[in-house]
Amino acid sequence: MASSMFWRKLILLNIGLFIVIVRLYGMIFDKLEKKTSNSSVFPLEDEDGYPFIEHLNCNLRNLYLNSKGFENNIIIPENINLSKENRICSFNDKQLICKNDTICIENLNNNNNSDLNLKFELPLYHVIDEFDGNKFWYAINEQNSFLNKKSLNVIHKILIGYETYINLMIYKKIKDENFLKEKVTYSYENLNSLFYLHSLILQSSFILDDNNIIDIKNKTKIRIHFLKNYYEECINLSSGNLFQFNSLIKEEIIIIFNKIKKIINCIPDNNIISKKSSLIDIDALITILKIYSFKEITENEIENFKFFASNLILITNEIFKLDIKIKRESLKYNNISKNLFIFFWGAVITGILFVNKYFIQYKEYYSRKDKKYNRYQQNMAEQVKKMKQYQENLNKIKEKTSKENNEEYNKDLKKYSPEEIEYIEKITSNSNGKGEEFVFTHQ
Repeated sequence: MASSMFWRKLILLNIGLFIVIVRLYGMIFDKLEKKTSNSSVFPLEDEDGYPFIEHLNCNLRNLYLNSKGFENNIIIPENINLSKENRICSFNDKQLICKNDTICIENLNNNNNSDLNLKFELPLYHVIDEFDGNKFWYAINEQNSFLNKKSLNVIHKILIGYETYINLMIYKKIKDENFLKEKVTYSYENLNSLFYLHSLILQSSFILDDNNIIDIKNKTKIRIHFLKNYYEECINLSSGNLFQFNSLIKEEIIIIFNKIKKIINCIPDNNIISKKSSLIDIDALITILKIYSFKEITENEIENFKFFASNLILITNEIFKLDIKIKRESLKYNNISKNLFIFFWGAVITGILFVNKYFIQYKEYYSRKDKKYNRYQQNMAEQVKKMKQYQENLNKIKEKTSKENNEEYNKDLKKYSPEEIEYIEKITSNSNGKGEEFVFTHQ
């Protein structure tokens, strides 16, 4: 009976251990699974379950290969002549932005505050400030009103591509992977618009020829041909090849972006970082449009274009750098997950065998029903033994002390006569042990 009870308890112990271990493994496996499944900065599927990559107009693989090929040859100008224009924000521009919001209009009325004494230099380009540009973005997008009040897709793509570029600049500062996914890589519209603007810059750069921001002189003809095929395919698939528009449409697009520049110029001076950075960008976009219109371009406009184009190309490459990093981490955690299964369950089996071996080895002891009571009795017996030993030691101390006191007492008695001793004993006996004190003097 005792033996069957032991085996039943041992089975229950193993079941309990197994449940705890399985739960522990599940927690560890779930964390590793999240790390492993995060294998790309781009989603595998869209919201409808179709492959996300099918929604992209540009070839990601070719874009990545091209970005690696010319990234080190990008030239970012250290100095450009910033516009010193300080035009007063017109009432019409304020209405476009604020829509009769009196607080907004009041803020814009304080546009030129000479007491701020703020300066802007290129290293401050798009450094994050607390500027809330939502009203400005709405006003900018409303300018996409072409002939007969119809919007033009190419303007929409350029503006969305530019807004995506701004989000990339913010990501560069905060390094938040979730922010990048939410604002850029999980939206095929944002990506398509960004890659379209990216391709326009590459094509514009090749049109400039000797003023190219990319060092193409050291590239082979095959390499140049490969690059041209990439951006031309991307532009055509995006339905926005500017070469296909007539000169009147191109001129109208430039006029629209000049209106956008006026809106940007209404940004208050206390947000000078956003204001000057955005003016650089809009000027560069206007320069791109001038390149496609074969208009005359000044040296300052070319330097401005180079600065914006270089930053956009380099920041776009950050997407692929992060994607490579995520893929490497995913592969690392995938290998850990595979090895974890072997080592974890190997350690678990070894541990369970050791525990079972221990209990089986002491089966006789753990089979006793009263082992808990016997252990209690054993402890009580030891305590009683210790108390007895303590009592014996205490009695010995008392006995020794009593003996020493008697010897001292007898020694003191020799100082008194028999009559005095008799008198002392008589007095102490009358005190009934109450502890009165007496003082004696020997005459």
